Amino acid sequence: MSLVSIVLSEDQTEGTKATVSSWLYKEGDFVEKNQPIVELETDKVMMEVIAPESGKLVAIKLNSGDEVTEKTILGKIDTTDVAKNIPKHAEKNTHAANDAQQDIEQDVQNNNQLAISPAVRRLLQ
Repeated sequence: MSLVSIVLSEDQTEGTKATVSSWLYKEGDFVEKNQPIVELETDKVMMEVIAPESGKLVAIKLNSGDEVTEKTILGKIDTTDVAKNIPKHAEKNTHAANDAQQDIEQDVQNNNQLAISPAVRRLLQ
């Protein structure tokens, strides 16, 4: 079992008091890397903490209203067998994005009269 701790990044600690507002997932849910998983509230803003890795959320250490500091561990993610835990909708979204990209490329190749800027042409390539 490979556990990764969920903590605040250095750029998220502004010296202000932060508390857990709400968790966007519950224990046992699959979370994807760089997706928001918990919302924190400070006296100035609401901010989201993103998942450091993809995996199964196995532990939530703090609940709503609990104070968070720079070194506080918010929860734990189990990254073991991530490929087995990827939700089917995530795989479908990846395939749909690839299909859409191929459709765009084919349309561009088939239609030489398409008026697109050089910057867009570079992005498509």
